[in-house]
Amino acid sequence: MIRTQLENQPVFVQDEALTFFNKLSALMMVEEVSPMMQPLFIKSVEPYLISQFSYYPVEQISGLQILVSIVQGTSDFKVGIEDAESLHAALSSSKIQIVEGMNHTLKNLVTIPSKIWKPKAIQIKLYLRD
Repeated sequence: MIRTQLENQPVFVQDEALTFFNKLSALMMVEEVSPMMQPLFIKSVEPYLISQFSYYPVEQISGLQILVSIVQGTSDFKVGIEDAESLHAALSSSKIQIVEGMNHTLKNLVTIPSKIWKPKAIQIKLYLRD
């Protein structure tokens, strides 16, 4: 997911990030992080990131014996529709709903003024409520 988001970044950013991902996926902490990458590779979050490399959502969902509903937005920049479809395929009893315009936080992106994420400039509408 993060790798996909980095595709539009300069090659030197991609290279440094790949080095970090390789260490984290090998269950190792990253020793030094350049100031530029510190917002992405926060030291206190590294144990969590490492733990996530040991889980494969498609494998995890395939063993479930409960009702599962997969809700995926078409404007989700973190998880793609393909990911939701893969989860659905792994558990045929699941229900899947693709919501037009919904993002990762279950909000509708009505307008996006530019390619740059500007939360205050985007009008949002909550789709799901408690």
